Amino acid sequence: MKGRWRILLVVMHTPPRGPQLVSSEPPGLPPRDAALLAARLIGAGADVRVLDQDAERLPHRTVRREVQLWRADLVLLYAGGSFVADNPVPDERPLRRLLGGLHGRAPVLACGPLAVRYGSELLERLPRLTGALRGDVHPGLVGAFRPSEVPGLVVRGGAQPAPSTLPGVAAAPPVLPAWHVLALDACAAHAPEGVHVADVLCDRSSVDRTLQQVGHAVHRGGARQLVFVDRDFGAEPEFARELAHAMLAVAPAVPWSCRVRADRLVSRLALALANGGCQEVLVTSPGSHDAPSLVPMDDPARPRIESAVEAARVIGLRVRVEHVIGRPGHSPEMLAAWQRWYRDRRMSVQAHVRVLHAGDRGASQPDLREARARAGCWDCSLRPRDVERAVRDISERQRVVAGASGP
Repeated sequence: MKGRWRILLVVMHTPPRGPQLVSSEPPGLPPRDAALLAARLIGAGADVRVLDQDAERLPHRTVRREVQLWRADLVLLYAGGSFVADNPVPDERPLRRLLGGLHGRAPVLACGPLAVRYGSELLERLPRLTGALRGDVHPGLVGAFRPSEVPGLVVRGGAQPAPSTLPGVAAAPPVLPAWHVLALDACAAHAPEGVHVADVLCDRSSVDRTLQQVGHAVHRGGARQLVFVDRDFGAEPEFARELAHAMLAVAPAVPWSCRVRADRLVSRLALALANGGCQEVLVTSPGSHDAPSLVPMDDPARPRIESAVEAARVIGLRVRVEHVIGRPGHSPEMLAAWQRWYRDRRMSVQAHVRVLHAGDRGASQPDLREARARAGCWDCSLRPRDVERAVRDISERQRVVAGASGP
């Protein structure tokens, strides 16, 4: 082999989720997971190029042409996106369309959330696919294609993946995202107000390592806005307050936002967030809402949400409430009661649609065909048009509330 191993990482297009899968939550840009994959590949000695179909608005024919022109030694197709963690409704159509006209000798591997959940089935359905990476990036991918040495790699022919630990191979050390290989300018063109928005994930074991990631996103990635993507930023209140206190020194004049569970957002934490430069908090419900016997106004989550919103408003933080539509037992009447409750209190709401899928079956292997067939089905009395109407109403009222609260 002459020169460095060349790897092309294609962040696949996320297809429209349709009226039955609509949500008021915009996708995050740039893709942090892709930047982490690129960082590990670069650390293993590869030359990496990233093509982001959504951020750069690239059609399949352009991606196929770039694969040929760049003469990649390995092609990785990152499919699924971050939303799969909540609503893993898979769609392999973008993979199928891209692979249909893709020619060359380079191995083609699927990676990302879609490959992790449905790797073996993707190989059965997509003949052009060489394998599916269900684990992390391993040095065995670089320098030569050695499938037997790559943990979590499933290849065609029924070969079993390598064991998760190999003799003499240490676990991959923590890395910082390779922001510089992403199309940051393209991401900024489609981000709110044309700024670079970067996702940050807290390292609960160390405030310093989290701050290192923050500084890296600002100085290396050129981020002008940060979003902490943790499920509950306030899960450890002392950690959250210490981190917020240090944010102004590490990322001065860079606004950021986070998500906090309603029962953790008290006045002390809200004050620490505001003093650290936080501008917006997304409040999530402390309860499960999974008991269909609850009368809407008896839901124990309501007073906690209201007190959390009030604690943020008093400090001067912008606040939104995440409302999941489609929980078990929900009815149109319950959904309407929640909407009236939000409207009466002039709360800005971010709708999140819960969709049943094959992965709900638990530990058993999900089935791709069944998951696609059930996309848009709910285990409650809501109909697709109920959900579509509710999300549209919430989105419109959110704009009204935002305009009324502005300067």
